[in-house]
Amino acid sequence: MPEETGNTTNNDDGVEKKAIDKKAKEKTPKKKKNIIFSIIKYLFIFLIFIIFSLIILLQTTFFKTWLLDIALSKINNDLVKPGSLIYAESLEGNILSGIKLNNAGIIVQKDTLVKFDYIDVGYNIFRILNEEIYIHNLVLENPEINFTYVWDTEFEDGKAWNFTQIFKSEPDTLIDTTISEFKWGITVDNFEIRNGKFRSVDSSAIPIRDISMEKLDTFNFGYLDVTDLNIKLSGKYFPEYREADIENISFNTKYKIKASGK
Repeated sequence: MPEETGNTTNNDDGVEKKAIDKKAKEKTPKKKKNIIFSIIKYLFIFLIFIIFSLIILLQTTFFKTWLLDIALSKINNDLVKPGSLIYAESLEGNILSGIKLNNAGIIVQKDTLVKFDYIDVGYNIFRILNEEIYIHNLVLENPEINFTYVWDTEFEDGKAWNFTQIFKSEPDTLIDTTISEFKWGITVDNFEIRNGKFRSVDSSAIPIRDISMEKLDTFNFGYLDVTDLNIKLSGKYFPEYREADIENISFNTKYKIKASGK
């Protein structure tokens, strides 16, 4: 009888041990799943943190100033002709949805080709995924544009219009001018030029804005002065169709006419 009791005890211990082993095996897959889910969760949180950090960084004045300086330095050193300069004072806005470039312009041979108080551009960057450039607002405030001749030894008569002298003409910087169909769409909901000035003089030995322009009876592009230029329009360009809606064009000239249309 005592021997039977001992065998019974050993059998009970064996059954209990198997039950414990079974429970341990059942818990192991759950632990592995929990570890995997924890890793995925923390990776997701880290990714969200990085994205939000980048978004915040993009909004900082430091980043926008750094980006503007790098871009202007690269453009002026690699693309712009010696004696010309593209400049801008500051960059504002959300780079993902719109920017505002302040006090910017282009100088060619120490004279101003173009300058403006600011250009404000609002866009939808995600439309690029649909092959569309979508600009819902583009405003050019107080632009001043000056066309005049400057000296260039590459030409037989030694002179050329200043707007042709911005960029270098070496083979490695030449722009491909091959005409091909532009397959993307372009939408501009609102385009405005506010209080613009345009002057064109075909020969000038002094800064073009120092010239005292006289009134003329006949039109002459080589002696043209336009002030109070205001334009407001919208338009679309797609391979299938084009459309434009001109809301306002008005300006004054040194000729004995004024123009305004709405």
